Amino acid sequence: MYLCGNDACVGNWVPPKGLKLATSSQVYPQWVGRLVLDKPIQAGGVLGYKYVIKTSDGGWMWEDRIPDRKVGLDRVSGSVMG
Repeated sequence: MYLCGNDACVGNWVPPKGLKLATSSQVYPQWVGRLVLDKPIQAGGVLGYKYVIKTSDGGWMWEDRIPDRKVGLDRVSGSVMG
């Protein structure tokens, strides 16, 4: 599974460039990944994203029945606000 969204750090809506997530028997059903912000995001900045699954035939299955997910980011630390 990938997290893909509106910034280069999550692929600019191009799934193969998104953040690849992983799971294991110890943490399932949680999926985890490490996101590194390569540039500051303005105070009150919002990261829009969706989860995308790579299918067995190499295609991509998007979350398409809901609006983009959004998370606010703190400019100084890069941590999630909320």
